[in-house]
Amino acid sequence: MKKIYVLIISFSFLLGACNDLLEKVPSKQSDIVPTHVDYLIGLLSSDDMYVSASDDKVLLSDDFNALRIFQEQNDKTFSRMGMQFPLTWSFKNLTAVKYSRSCWESEYSIIYRANTILDYLSDVSGTEQEKLRLKADAHFIRAFSHFNLVNTFSLPYKADKSNGEDLGVPIQTFPSIANFPVRSSLEDTYQFIIDELKISEELLKDQELEIAPIGNICQWRASKPAVYALLSKVYFTIGDYSNAKDYATKAIVNSGAASLIDFNTEVSYADESVNKEVDVMIESGVIVKDTVKMPMTSNNTFEPFDWKENFYYKTDGFSSKPWLVPTDDLIQLYGETEDQRSYDLRWKYLFVQNFSYTESFFRGFLKGNTYNAPIKICAYKGLHHIGLNLADMYLVKAECEAREGNLGEAQDIINQFRLKRFDASAPSDIRNLTFVSKDDAIKKILDERRREMPFYSRWYDLRRIAANGEFSYIPEKLSRDFFEFDNNNVFTDRPKAYEFYPKTDYLKFAFPIPYTDIELAEKFGVILEQNKY
Repeated sequence: MKKIYVLIISFSFLLGACNDLLEKVPSKQSDIVPTHVDYLIGLLSSDDMYVSASDDKVLLSDDFNALRIFQEQNDKTFSRMGMQFPLTWSFKNLTAVKYSRSCWESEYSIIYRANTILDYLSDVSGTEQEKLRLKADAHFIRAFSHFNLVNTFSLPYKADKSNGEDLGVPIQTFPSIANFPVRSSLEDTYQFIIDELKISEELLKDQELEIAPIGNICQWRASKPAVYALLSKVYFTIGDYSNAKDYATKAIVNSGAASLIDFNTEVSYADESVNKEVDVMIESGVIVKDTVKMPMTSNNTFEPFDWKENFYYKTDGFSSKPWLVPTDDLIQLYGETEDQRSYDLRWKYLFVQNFSYTESFFRGFLKGNTYNAPIKICAYKGLHHIGLNLADMYLVKAECEAREGNLGEAQDIINQFRLKRFDASAPSDIRNLTFVSKDDAIKKILDERRREMPFYSRWYDLRRIAANGEFSYIPEKLSRDFFEFDNNNVFTDRPKAYEFYPKTDYLKFAFPIPYTDIELAEKFGVILEQNKY
């Protein structure tokens, strides 16, 4: 008889309207023979199903400002988990380091659970509708995790498919670590992802299954808009802009209760009890009092599902969330002056000025309140949403329209979108964008994507644009001032400048597979080919 090994499951993560799942669930690791669909639903309900663990891709793009003062104040700031390697695009050195900060293990753990659900569906009791829903969930989740993996550990897939034989990731369809496969090709990996999503799309097409805590979308399970949104992102990533536009449109039309948040009326600062009064050094030796205003997402009453644009909830696992300091280049995208930036309500509410003076910022890593910077805070209690949402679909559709030469349509989409993000008092020439050519439109939409999804979308866009040789849309080089380092130490007395050229450093768009996982695969007789640099 088949048995299932269930790890600790926490249902406090879920909202009340989804509570009719399990009356009793395993509370510790146990050897269980599942007999009902509720046990399989339980596999979906652990918090770690919704975390892309240690997503250090935020360190790679030109949105992230790696301030050297962090390392100077505490020599373990970036070296304590090997963060100095992705921070400086030093992937060649990382291939032989026992580097553990990776989404490889977490995503394959999620895939294992999806495979377990599919493996047991025919053996458990439950209604046909419950089983079909679970099947849709499993195929969707399996696709999403393989998509995250291939966009981390493989080179980007070119729109002309000329590099389809390049290394993708292992396609795992069995609930067994002993039968771990070798790496598939890029072409096969993406085809698998699309096929999985088409299965989920078909299963959800004619069923009223979106019964959820908010509106008609359950943000921790597959839904029609979530499937459409992921299909749109997949096609968008590989440069199939026709299909990307079609599925973005489907996601928007079928968004149900999800809707764009109007930052004028639905976003605010946190409760006064959450805000912090701090001493701020404005000049050498001059200290003034200031109140650090936190976004409403910092309220104790705020729940992750309260962000009504979400189709599917997923967060990053980047442990250094308070360090998301924007570069000057990113800051300038919100406006050349602070007065201009204040019109963009994303800047006003979600970039917290003087947060570096608060006690929670230091968390024992810095030695004194000596640095002042606008720190990016846009999350539920510090976790940043990187799942599927309605806002992204509007931006995808706008770029696809621009690429098809429909500049008027693209401009209308973007400006209607910006109405929800800019202060109602903003002058029209600040709030509205004007497109004068296809290239101008694409460049401005890419900038809008950075403003809307800073830190988390930029590396993906750099990969996508570079893969198709569209280098005029992105910087010629990315640069970062840091220090010399080895596998274990950062030498703060030896400053060094690092550079990344998207055109000539193209191989660095693929993160190396963790050395520890290559060793583990070898124990099962599987050779996982490492990326070349």
